[in-house]
Amino acid sequence: MEYHGDRFTDASLILYKKGQPMAIFPAEQEGNTVYSHRGLTYAGWILVKGLKEQEIGEIISETLAYYSDENLTQVEVRMVPDFFARGSQDYLHAGLLNLGARKIASVTHHCTPLPYKVSDRGKRWGKRQAERNGLEMTRSVDLRTFWGKILVPNLMDRHRVSPTHSLVEIEKLQQRCPSHIHFFAVMKNREMLGGAVVFETDTTAHLQYIAASSLGKSLRCLDMLVSWLIEAAFPDKAYFNMGVSHIPATGDINQGLVQWKESFGGKPVEAATYRLLTNTHATEFLFENTY
Repeated sequence: MEYHGDRFTDASLILYKKGQPMAIFPAEQEGNTVYSHRGLTYAGWILVKGLKEQEIGEIISETLAYYSDENLTQVEVRMVPDFFARGSQDYLHAGLLNLGARKIASVTHHCTPLPYKVSDRGKRWGKRQAERNGLEMTRSVDLRTFWGKILVPNLMDRHRVSPTHSLVEIEKLQQRCPSHIHFFAVMKNREMLGGAVVFETDTTAHLQYIAASSLGKSLRCLDMLVSWLIEAAFPDKAYFNMGVSHIPATGDINQGLVQWKESFGGKPVEAATYRLLTNTHATEFLFENTY
């Protein structure tokens, strides 16, 4: 997280039991509130395997106790979407509710279970048109062209926003995590017409950015690109996540974007945000905190 650490006041925790790390809680603070880290795609507690329900409840409780001792009054937790998790999160949800957590918000991701063959007639036709137009898929490292000529102009023109990551930040991340951050480009006669940045986890291929030039759109490059990502690029993953569908400026749902994702097999998956007061805790055995 340190590549954008100057934007946040870190408040992350590691929780130990008998000298062994049991959980980490990536977090930052603003005023008297702790947030599970807003600079991450997803956050919440990351737990070792095999914890029992009581232990997970105590991890949550001890986290609240630590922040209470630091005179911080509340914690907001954005839950990890279930498709990113390697196991059930039922005990974690139960522990939060048992400690009085209140759901204050939620976002909806659209996620396609894999393997999947795109069946929408329009998308299949678009893919064929792109192939007839001579478009080709390739793995690429040319993020500079994609950012400067395609992604940034698209986001500014359509939403008046910039990408979450600057070019310098995404290049640094890709260099540090080359097996987990991929860039795929659509080319025609050596000209880049579109592209997609995908973050790969153990379970999921997560579509972080996608855009096309005006020419690329007219030649249906996105139909070919997304179909290829879903059908061929990540054969060992369980899910292809296309992210949330709200309008950045207002938070309203972009129904056109929802329909576009559903045409590629996307199913809605909710990820909730909970708020807890830090003075609500009770633990039967002591966890140690490292701040």
